[in-house]
Amino acid sequence: MEALQKRAQAAGVACAVKTVTGGHIAEEILKEAAQGYDLLVMSRPFQRGLEVVRDAPSAILKAAPCDVLFVRREP
Repeated sequence: MEALQKRAQAAGVACAVKTVTGGHIAEEILKEAAQGYDLLVMSRPFQRGLEVVRDAPSAILKAAPCDVLFVRREP
């Protein structure tokens, strides 16, 4: 993630990397999105430890106040 952040900043794109560590994933991401973002770029799959969280992406897509881009996490 740090490499992607540095690449974006080098291209003149303001960005911040944030990680959700507690609470309900979709709710926490939507709270953050309400702060005025133009675009959310999120990695998939959503995981918390060994648990794969399946409902969060659709909930975020339905309620996000901005565009959402899902990207595949590097292996």
